[in-house]
Amino acid sequence: LENGLIVPQKFTKTEHGLLERTLSYDKFNFAPELNKDMIKYLCPTWEYIETKQTLLETEQIAPNLLLLKLMTYNNKVLVAEFADYLMVFEAPKNTGIVKEIRWHLQKQYPNKPVKYLALSHHHPDHAGGFAAFVQPNTQIVTTKGNIAFFEKLLKSLHTLKPDNTVTPSKLTTLTVSANAPLSIQDTKNQVIIYEAGETTDHVKEFLYFYFPLQKILFVGDLVIFPEKGIREQGKRAYSVYKLIEDKKLTVEKIYTSWPFKEQKSFGTMQDLKASLVKNYPDLREN
Repeated sequence: LENGLIVPQKFTKTEHGLLERTLSYDKFNFAPELNKDMIKYLCPTWEYIETKQTLLETEQIAPNLLLLKLMTYNNKVLVAEFADYLMVFEAPKNTGIVKEIRWHLQKQYPNKPVKYLALSHHHPDHAGGFAAFVQPNTQIVTTKGNIAFFEKLLKSLHTLKPDNTVTPSKLTTLTVSANAPLSIQDTKNQVIIYEAGETTDHVKEFLYFYFPLQKILFVGDLVIFPEKGIREQGKRAYSVYKLIEDKKLTVEKIYTSWPFKEQKSFGTMQDLKASLVKNYPDLREN
């Protein structure tokens, strides 16, 4: 038992049922430097290659829309620039990562605060770091059913990575429901937010983000667009098609917040329909 956690004190490695090597220790360091000798002993073929990865890459996908790619995590965050403020869409993984996103935005947009943070749904790869954006002048755009969960998450401690803990602040929310879309706009930009989680076969409440000026739809993880070939998709992807059709949205490009590795930069309605026709043959006639 170390620092309240149960950790192993002996490791064994077997090959085809035969014992190959054993490693034991009597002291556990929770913040060690990389022990190259130990790793080499455990895995003789291991080779240490020092690399420096870039956390963020940015792409201006349309006027007043900036995409942030989290290179290590295969997630994307969208930033919409309005006349006097920013609106951020998604806060993946943990507060440590999102703190770096905040730092990047403060550097790139020094005179524009983040007024809104919009979360497609509650899963950690989309909302795990939201607490880093909970500020007195920032409103969290979500659904009614997620508020209690986010309030609990906001007060939680990170015992393994204390740097991920943030000072609790009051959670201020704007909610979107299935029968009441939310439109946020000024002279520079506009986003219309729809809720249609019941159609997704993924979560009960899910937000879609539509930018009418740029003719772009930004969704979480309901649809994918592989670089090569067509992947047959089902109810999740069909929910995206259904929203576009039911709301009569003019969509030229569909961006997702996950994934981006081995994916097209964006998908089109043609790509979406091609991925659905096997499971929804009626789409061939449209």
